[in-house]
Amino acid sequence: MALSHFLLLVFVSLFGTGNAKIITMQNKCDFTIWPGYQIVIPLAEGGRRNVDSGFELSAGKSVNFTVVDYATIWGRTGCSFNESEFGSCITGDCEGRLRCGDIFGRQFIHQQPVTYAYLEFGKNEYPDFFAINVGAGYNAPISIIPYGGSDAGDNKCKATSCSIDLKESCPDELKQRFNGITVACRNPCFHYPSVEPQFCCPYYGYEKDDCKPTNYFQVFEAACPSAGSTPEFDISRSSMCSNANNYLISFC
Repeated sequence: MALSHFLLLVFVSLFGTGNAKIITMQNKCDFTIWPGYQIVIPLAEGGRRNVDSGFELSAGKSVNFTVVDYATIWGRTGCSFNESEFGSCITGDCEGRLRCGDIFGRQFIHQQPVTYAYLEFGKNEYPDFFAINVGAGYNAPISIIPYGGSDAGDNKCKATSCSIDLKESCPDELKQRFNGITVACRNPCFHYPSVEPQFCCPYYGYEKDDCKPTNYFQVFEAACPSAGSTPEFDISRSSMCSNANNYLISFC
C-alpha cells in the first residue's frame, strides 16, 4: 500500500482552503513511532466527517500533510503489524490495527495511556488554539511549534511541550509495564474511574472547584506544567496563534 494514500491528506473546507494548515510530524526519538491521528473533513453538503488513521514513522524521519479544522495526534510505541495491517502496539494500540478508528467523536482518545497533541484551527479572524494533553496518560514526549504566526504577548505563538519523561516520576501504582519495563504512566482519572470527582472531573454536573488537587495531579503538573492534565480540553492551558501556516509536531 502506498504511503501517500494516508500520509498526504488534502481537504477543502466549506469556506475554501483559507484555514488549511501544513502539519509536519517529526520523529526525533531514537526508536520508531507509529503516530495515530484524528482529523475532520468538512463535507460539501454542510456536514462533518471524522477521519482516523495511523502509520509508521522511523527515527529521524518526518512527513507533511495538509488538514483543516482540527487535528489530534498521538504516538504509539512498540508496534508490529503484518502485511494486512493487523498487529499490536505496546502503548497506544488501536485495537490491533495500523489505522486507528474512533466511532465515539472527535476528542475521544481511547488508546490510554498516551500523550497527545490537539490543534483547533480558527476560521476568518479567529486564532488557532493548540495544546499538549496528558489527560489520557503519558507514553512519549511531544511538542508543538507554530511557524508563520503574527501574534505577540504571553502564551501566543509559543511552542508548547511535554518533554520530561513522566515515566520516571510516575507513581508505581500508575505505571504500565511491559516485560518489567515502564512504558507509560496512566492518568488516575482513568485508572481509578469514579462517579465522584476524586482525581478529576470527567463527568458533567461538577464544578471545577469540586475537584481538589491530589498527589497524582501534582506529579503530572510538575512534569508537564503547560500541558492539560484532565480529559477535558482546558483552554487555559492552550496556546494561541493567528496566521500560522505550519505546525511542527515532534516526538521526543
